[in-house]
Amino acid sequence: MVEIAWNGQHPQPHEGVEGGALPEGHLLALTEEAIARRLEMISQTWRRWGDILHARIDGRDALFERMYSPRVGDLVIEQTTSFRRDPISRVQACGLLLIHERKEWASTDIEWAQVVAEEKESHETSDLPFDAERFAQRERVAENATYIQYGASAVDICRWSNCKFIAIPEDIAEQFTQG
Repeated sequence: MVEIAWNGQHPQPHEGVEGGALPEGHLLALTEEAIARRLEMISQTWRRWGDILHARIDGRDALFERMYSPRVGDLVIEQTTSFRRDPISRVQACGLLLIHERKEWASTDIEWAQVVAEEKESHETSDLPFDAERFAQRERVAENATYIQYGASAVDICRWSNCKFIAIPEDIAEQFTQG
């Protein structure tokens, strides 16, 4: 392996991300009953979002801004997963917003060191000069990542990038957390 100093410019994926244990029976539990409630909540949220986008609801502008700009701690839905048929993706795309659009490395330091080592090896077999430090500083990619807790366990955390979340309206979330 090639030793590279990454200069700590950005955190690694999942670095410092912590969820919390939620009470038994919580809406985010991964039981069949809780998942069925969650999917119904998601459906109602999409109906409300459609009503907002098509100006069929009073107070549209304030509701749009609140849903479009979620805050840490909100129940959220990732927008593109509503079109997926895979139920696991749909479940993991709905949860508590833990970190929103944090700039971080796209790969861990270990994964990146492997990429640098492979690049170095490729250069060596071609008799081309290779400056690992320069390569690492110029080529490593950072991205905005969002983390949500999708399950009741503190480890049920999903990392998302290149996506957009909307907040689930509080009145809809309350309806499903009480039932």
